[in-house]
Amino acid sequence: MGVLLAALGFSPFDIVDSVRRLAAHIYDMGFVAVEKATRYFLLGAVIVFPVWLVVRVFKMLGGEDNAPMLDHNSRNNEA
Repeated sequence: MGVLLAALGFSPFDIVDSVRRLAAHIYDMGFVAVEKATRYFLLGAVIVFPVWLVVRVFKMLGGEDNAPMLDHNSRNNEA
C-alpha cells in the first residue's frame, strides 16, 4: 500500500495534514452553528423580553382583576 501511495504522490505528512484540517473544519463548523443559534436566541429575546415586562407591569398595576385566562365553559369541557 505504501508503494502505491508513494507512486500516486502521497506522503504520510499529507494524509496527517488532511485529517488535521478536516478536524479543524468540523470543529469550526460546530462553533459557527452555536454562534448562529445564540444570535437567533438573542434576537428573539430582544423582542419577547420587553413585551413580557410591559405585560407583567400592567398586570401588577391592574389591581385585583386576577380572573383566569381559561374559560371553564368552553366546548372542550362538554365531553
